[in-house]
Amino acid sequence: MRDHTWAGRALRAILVVVMVLPLIGYFAPAASAHHPELAARPACQDEGRVTVDYTATSWLQDSTQDGKSGNSDIGIYILDEAPPTLGSSFNGSGLSEDLVGSGAFTNANGYEFSGSFAWPAGDTEFIYLMARADAAFNNRNSLYSAWAVRLDRPDCPPPPTEASVSVTPGSCSWNGESSETSVTVVIDPTSGATVTITGPGGPYVATGAGDVFTLDPGSYSWTVSAADGFVLTGPTSGELTAGGCPPPGSITVVKVTEGGTGTFGFSSKTLSPSPFDLTTTGTGLAGSDSRLFAELPAGTYDVAEGAPGANWVLTSAACSDKSDPSAIGLGAGESVTCTFTNTFTPPPGSITVVKVTEGAVGTFGFSSGSLSPSSFDLTTTGTGLAGSDSRTFAELPAGTYDVAEGAPGANWALTSVACSDGSDPSAIGLGAGESVTCTFTNTFTPPPGSITVYKQTEDESSTLFGFTLNGGDMQTIAGDGSEAGNWDGLDAGSYDLVELAKAGWTFTGYRCGSGDEADAAALAEGGSPFTDISRGVTIDLAQGDHVVCWFFNDPTPPPPPVLGSITVVKQTQVSIGTFSFSSNTLAPFSFELTTTEVNTPVSRLFDNLPVGIYDMTEGAPGANWTLTSATCSDGSDPSAIGLAAGEDVTCTFTNTFTQVSPTTVVNTTVTVAPTSETLPFTGASGTGAGGIGAALLLFGGLVALAFRKKEDPVVETGVVSRLDH
Repeated sequence: MRDHTWAGRALRAILVVVMVLPLIGYFAPAASAHHPELAARPACQDEGRVTVDYTATSWLQDSTQDGKSGNSDIGIYILDEAPPTLGSSFNGSGLSEDLVGSGAFTNANGYEFSGSFAWPAGDTEFIYLMARADAAFNNRNSLYSAWAVRLDRPDCPPPPTEASVSVTPGSCSWNGESSETSVTVVIDPTSGATVTITGPGGPYVATGAGDVFTLDPGSYSWTVSAADGFVLTGPTSGELTAGGCPPPGSITVVKVTEGGTGTFGFSSKTLSPSPFDLTTTGTGLAGSDSRLFAELPAGTYDVAEGAPGANWVLTSAACSDKSDPSAIGLGAGESVTCTFTNTFTPPPGSITVVKVTEGAVGTFGFSSGSLSPSSFDLTTTGTGLAGSDSRTFAELPAGTYDVAEGAPGANWALTSVACSDGSDPSAIGLGAGESVTCTFTNTFTPPPGSITVYKQTEDESSTLFGFTLNGGDMQTIAGDGSEAGNWDGLDAGSYDLVELAKAGWTFTGYRCGSGDEADAAALAEGGSPFTDISRGVTIDLAQGDHVVCWFFNDPTPPPPPVLGSITVVKQTQVSIGTFSFSSNTLAPFSFELTTTEVNTPVSRLFDNLPVGIYDMTEGAPGANWTLTSATCSDGSDPSAIGLAAGEDVTCTFTNTFTQVSPTTVVNTTVTVAPTSETLPFTGASGTGAGGIGAALLLFGGLVALAFRKKEDPVVETGVVSRLDH
């Protein structure tokens, strides 16, 4: 029979381990009996590229021709991490890699194969290259056996840079004695090549980005040689011819004005720049302006003047060779002058009279001995230039003119007179086409305003009442309307007219109005520009306005009496009950209060009581009750409660209940019976691991049971007291 104890189980587990361990070595792969070996070399190629040539060789040749050294799958990998070793065999499984080649070891290839691949893109400075047996050798050994080497990227020369050259002849020109041609040489990049021009006066060597050579007449050839590290693209040689052109001519455009000076615009379809301006500084040739167009080859050219400004007329346009300015026939080396003459007709001038007012608006009269009409009016509609009025006298020939303003009305003053050309209005010097503005400014000084107040009481009392304006000095007037308080010389603004409080009188309102009206019935009761304030009115006084106000008062009635209250509160302790109360001064004169909870008061309120002396008495309480407290919140005795105006008094009556009860004695015995029970031991259990668990089961043995017994019985006796209520 099998032993099912823990010791038996552990023993069987140990036997299994002892039997299996030898088999682990039996089935494990043998050490690298066969493996690939790897040789590799990086090499520089054209344009800076790098390639890697490699050769993989089987470590053990098949000298016996039994085919056991062959392998059908040898992979060549670039590793993403350093291998365990370099230059010796290792297990190459589980590495991060990129496949770059593969092959096989066979008798046919002598157990060796070669290949190549491009160096990885980027700035990789070195790589780890691995050859690995991805299939077992023919003798079933050395699966994943590998060989690795480190390769450093060689320092290869960079690929050559492209360079291009352009040789561009310019137009033929004259230097005053002979013709010549400019040639521009551009090398891109500037250090990529050298250009040599051979011919009369040469050679000329260009090495920059935009070298310019001026060549005498003749035939030239040019060649290009590339600098180290550059390769040429495009033409590398050529020929050109310089000079041989006829001498240039010139055209001069002249601007002459008569009667004035000015700026005039010109344009051309054949001359550059176009358009252009000419400005005269005086009349005739002495004040003329001109522009020269030189180095012009023989041909037909044109020039035209734009539309002249107002009052200018083109009176002449002629060229020195008799050509029309629209088709100037220019011969080789010829110089032609074309003159444009304009005449100015002076325009008429104008005088504008402007009326400006400040502070108010009005109508003002003007007169003149040289302008027509000789008298006229100007009326402003607002202050400043925005509300000004004006009159213009146009089509005036150059000369001297005058204008004057008549006497202004009351409160107006002429504060400024000025003409735009600096002339005095009495002698305005008007030039041809000139426009002059003469501005007359008048300022209005408004008259002061006033506020007047009258007082009227219901019984037309002669009692004096005090008034202030904006909190200033007080003025007193009688309440019968026979007197007035007055404040004169007031500027426009906001004013608070206030009646001072008067004992025995109540302010009931006001009436105000503008003008000299003193009749209260004719005045307004509030409204703009009057605003109600406490015991008065705020007046928005316009400049020069006169405001009259009436203030009204009634006698103040005596104040109503201020009433108070008395609250009777009943509170009991230990028990509850009903209690009677009586009073000679409070109605109802007898009443009851009943408590429903201990220490929770009940009450009765007597309100709307005038000032006086009041009383309150509690009747005789029932058996076992005692009146232990009777107090009022104002300190009064409940038999004489002194109630002041508006006072609230609370009087509290507290009663306490007294009772004695017998005592009952009860004997009690409590017996606890003994008990005994056997409890099994409970402890932690677990399964050990490996050899430790087997040892615990094999040598632990049995664990003794634990026993415990509860305590002996206890008997308690005692006396319990209870208070019966």
